[in-house]
Amino acid sequence: MSGTTHRPALRNRTDADPATPAATPTAENVVDPDDRDPEPTDVAAGHRRPPYAKSLAVALAAAAAVAGILIAFSWPTLTAEPRDVRLAITGQPQLVQQVGGALSRQADGGLDLQVVVDRDAAISQIRQREVVGALILEPRAPEVLIASAAGTGPTQLMNRLSDDLRARLTQQATAAHQPPPKLTITDLVPYAADDSSGTRLMIAALPLVIGGVLGGALLSIALTGRGQQLVGLGGFAVAGGFGLAAILHYWYGALPGDYPVFASVIALALLAMASVVIGLRRLLGRAGIGVAAALFILGGNPISGASVPREFLPEPWGAVGQAMPQGAAANLLRDLAYFPDAAIGTGWLVLGCWASAGLLLIMIAGRPQRAAMPTATDSTATSR
Repeated sequence: MSGTTHRPALRNRTDADPATPAATPTAENVVDPDDRDPEPTDVAAGHRRPPYAKSLAVALAAAAAVAGILIAFSWPTLTAEPRDVRLAITGQPQLVQQVGGALSRQADGGLDLQVVVDRDAAISQIRQREVVGALILEPRAPEVLIASAAGTGPTQLMNRLSDDLRARLTQQATAAHQPPPKLTITDLVPYAADDSSGTRLMIAALPLVIGGVLGGALLSIALTGRGQQLVGLGGFAVAGGFGLAAILHYWYGALPGDYPVFASVIALALLAMASVVIGLRRLLGRAGIGVAAALFILGGNPISGASVPREFLPEPWGAVGQAMPQGAAANLLRDLAYFPDAAIGTGWLVLGCWASAGLLLIMIAGRPQRAAMPTATDSTATSR
């Protein structure tokens, strides 16, 4: 025998070798089933084909969603017109009857004329937001009272009525061979100097509702425990409320008045919307976020009254919009900033009800289901 030592050949281990321990799955090597591309099998042809039918269906659904968004946001503007808009009128009885009757016939149900005793009564109703404006029909000193801070729609309506009244008074004076009286237009409640057109206040409505929905979605995804979600919800509402109010009050100058009160309104609105999002996410899973987004952004925002006043929306959508959190918040902010004499209890009540409903939903809804990560023991047992 030669001096060469024979060593036994080493046998390569494979995955089929029962002596080989199963690899322990980790978060990095576990593939989420939702991330796998579906590959339906064409049995007749004996090969796999991509799901083109499903792709087409999803594409059509996405296109329909875009069309729905366009309709939802443009519909209020396209259909906006005065609908029983309340207007105060006072002055010489003969002129009140004559001009009031003509305006009512011309408006065809668009105006609801409220006869008041005098100019002071008309001013009081304007400041309380009982009416959008007033006509003071005195033969020698006619006057139109407006409140531009009530919104673009009411202001444009009052300007049209002013032009119509001026033309009527001029026609009457010409027929009587007298000089026409000078018509005075008085803006009792103008916008703040830094937001003279009210644009900054109006555009704040959409970021508010998007922020509420987005904040609720992020909290519901990042935090799974009920306690964590409630703590995060409270922090989000407070920080968001004071942050947005600071921008609108100090930077934009769109909210003149008491900053802490504005912050409280915005915080309660964010709490109301975000809590509903979290509650629906716990109840319905990921679909709950879509339901909440459709409810608040597509459904509630166009009829909130922020861009188109509730008096200019078809019934009952004006009232429905004020029953939504963003509608109540927008109206409440406007009242607190420009109409301190207006009744504000309903706005606070609406926000409180939505916040309570959202918190209740969080408390009673089940914990979101999460896919369990397979353990090493489970993988070994499966391989055997």
